[in-house]
Amino acid sequence: MTWRECSFVVDTKYKVLKSFESVGYSFEADEVVSFKKQDYSRYDCATVYGFRCERTGERMQWWLPDDQPLGSAWNLFERTIANNGK
Repeated sequence: MTWRECSFVVDTKYKVLKSFESVGYSFEADEVVSFKKQDYSRYDCATVYGFRCERTGERMQWWLPDDQPLGSAWNLFERTIANNGK
C-alpha cells in the first residue's frame, strides 16, 4: 500500500521515453513495458512501480522517492495507443 494515487493502469503498456536506471533495473528508450503493480517501501520512503518488459518478459521496478512528484513519470513513460481497448 502506498500514500500515492496510482496514475498507471494495470496490464496497460507504456513506452519508455528515455533510457534510465532505477535501483539496479535498466529501462531502455523505446522499450515497451506493461504496468503490473504498485507497492511502497516504508524503509526506503519510496513508491515502487512494477513493470514487465514486453520483449524479454523481465520484471522491472521504477522507484520513486517520496520527495519527488509522480508527474516525473510522464518524462519517462508514455501510455501506448494499442492497449487492447484500455
